[in-house]
Amino acid sequence: MGCCGTAVSPWRCAAQARGAVAQSGLSLDDIGGRMGLFKRRCRPEAGGENGTLIAIRDVVKTYRTPTGDFDALRGITLGFRRGEFVSVVGKSGSGKSTLLNMLTGIDRPTAGRVLVDGVDIHQMSESRMARWRGVHMGVVFQFYQLLPVLTLLENVLLPMDFCDVVPSGERRVRAVALLEQVGLGDAMDKLPASVSGGQQQSAAIARALANDPPILVADEPTGNLDSRSADVIFGIFDVLAAQGKTIVMVTHDDSLAARASHLVRLVDGEVAEDAALRAAVQPAAGAGRVLADRTAPALLRGSMVSSGPD
Repeated sequence: MGCCGTAVSPWRCAAQARGAVAQSGLSLDDIGGRMGLFKRRCRPEAGGENGTLIAIRDVVKTYRTPTGDFDALRGITLGFRRGEFVSVVGKSGSGKSTLLNMLTGIDRPTAGRVLVDGVDIHQMSESRMARWRGVHMGVVFQFYQLLPVLTLLENVLLPMDFCDVVPSGERRVRAVALLEQVGLGDAMDKLPASVSGGQQQSAAIARALANDPPILVADEPTGNLDSRSADVIFGIFDVLAAQGKTIVMVTHDDSLAARASHLVRLVDGEVAEDAALRAAVQPAAGAGRVLADRTAPALLRGSMVSSGPD
């Protein structure tokens, strides 16, 4: 059973899912546009005051150790707008991963608040937090965290089955569309161990998009990849941000970080730099869902299309 009390889908074959697409009489483009509509029925579009989607206010995180207290975060205050691509950089031990843990609700601050779309997430119980995170935030890990006994398709289906946001009749088609979008249309029936690291990370991104969250959080998503694979993964994030997703990514790679729209540099648990590198794309209303950008790289083109303007 999933976190929302739903049974895990028994689908095990991408060919069957493709058959469902064919039987629907619609193209993946048509289905992608229609699938985006369910979110507006289930929850409002994200966007806080003055366009700020994520507000981190005076966040402190102190760990108790045998040798004394250690302040991992020291009064962090930051704000991220919808559609921004944020890179968080800093040396090991600077507090980058701790900051992401505060943002995702995986850990709780010692003091301060984290508001997402006006909601103080750390006022939630653990169970409510898990449900909230499953709908509003996709998380991409450095080591992929795909379930090894499930195919790539099944890994993408899993969060949809757990959280029960996507209508059951649309889940299989959506999973196929997402995997097609990240270039894994021919690999979706394979187990994670039989594909490359770059392909596993692409599948992890597809899984993070399963419930169409407005925010993607990634902790060193290119840390274990070669430069070519890292560039592909970064390109996926760049296109998603242009389509209205808010991306917050921790990275050690300054050259990749410089390609984001917003740079945050942490030093010893404090903000040493908080700078806009370029203007974030301001998408049209409703564009927070996954869309197809006709100017995007081929691996992202034509899988899911909005019924409205880009």
